[in-house]
Amino acid sequence: MKKCILTFLVFTCIGISDSMSQNNKGTFTLGYGCSLLGDVAIAPYNKGMMDNGLSKTTSITGVLKKDFSVSLISLYFQMNTLLKEFNANTSLSFNASPGIRCSVGNYGFGSANMPITINFNKGMLSSFNSDATTGVTFGIGANILTSTLFNLGDKEFNPFIYAQPCVQLGFRFFTRRYEEPYEVMLQAGYLPLKNADVLTTNNYYGSPQVIHNSISNSSTSLRISVVKYLNY
Repeated sequence: MKKCILTFLVFTCIGISDSMSQNNKGTFTLGYGCSLLGDVAIAPYNKGMMDNGLSKTTSITGVLKKDFSVSLISLYFQMNTLLKEFNANTSLSFNASPGIRCSVGNYGFGSANMPITINFNKGMLSSFNSDATTGVTFGIGANILTSTLFNLGDKEFNPFIYAQPCVQLGFRFFTRRYEEPYEVMLQAGYLPLKNADVLTTNNYYGSPQVIHNSISNSSTSLRISVVKYLNY
């Protein structure tokens, strides 16, 4: 768990430091965002979970539970660095969004994630020279996630880090009342992995029998979030 937290802190500090150094050049936009009940993740099985499969499943239908979690609220930074400005309203950017998920799941609570993407931007927020009042963004990249960080009751579950390809689709706009820049983002991630072979024991017939179960080991995530930009 300590390694998971430390890794995310390092990535966050490096990203903020590097991006802030670009601010004077007009290439960096910083925001903060949240997601309310709109952040779901299903982690894959890691090696430790599969190794413990024999002792954790004791029926013919029993299979090892995946770490499924829903975040009550997620909080994160949004850091966008301009890579290529084609014109005032069209650009490519490097985006990173480290965040903390106040999540609850099968094994406990709390987790973190950080999508890293290359985004094509059109309209508002494409560059500091844009005169558009709305805009869109489309990104592809990788989402780095942790499993549940704070385990409750299951001594055989240990936190781990995993990654999956992800895509983003966002809509950008100014609020009418305060003329502040916002972004509504839909992000989805998925990684199909080779099926896991998990051992189970079956005592139904009176004597223990070891059974091999081939189960899906894919990972999925989905997030709908709102971001407010601070320096645009």
